[in-house]
Amino acid sequence: MDNKFNLRDYYDLRQSVTRDPNYIDSLVDSFLNSPLRLVFWDDQISEFGDVKKETVVKNNDDGTQLVRHERFDGVEFQAGTPVDASNLGNMEWNDLINWLNIKYLMDTVRKLSIKVATLEGGLSNNMPYNSFVADAKKINEDLIIIEGWYDGVAGRGVV
Repeated sequence: MDNKFNLRDYYDLRQSVTRDPNYIDSLVDSFLNSPLRLVFWDDQISEFGDVKKETVVKNNDDGTQLVRHERFDGVEFQAGTPVDASNLGNMEWNDLINWLNIKYLMDTVRKLSIKVATLEGGLSNNMPYNSFVADAKKINEDLIIIEGWYDGVAGRGVV
């Protein structure tokens, strides 16, 4: 799937997610580091903000009228960005890119947390609450080990 927004891919994605809600998880790799394409919304600025043109469509036999109201802006100073499926879909596509990137990062953080906890446990001999760090440049002078051993390769003492 191309990660650049277009309505066809957007509607295809909707059908795929409707069939299988976990389908989005398979898109993580294709959406990682995808650029966001912003809509850049513009307000409609016109001479008349809320004016309607009234057109009589039909005079009924009972004296009532059928009337059509149409928007009348007068002079348009700035065209607004249309609120349509393309622009709103583009915004949702950007949300999907952000969500998949965050999901990937959170999964990575969880994996790293497990690795750090494992390494921490291994380095502290599975006694993480009974350990401390001391800076000693000269063993048996700055720090004298009475019970335990000193690992010269790793530069640590186990007491």
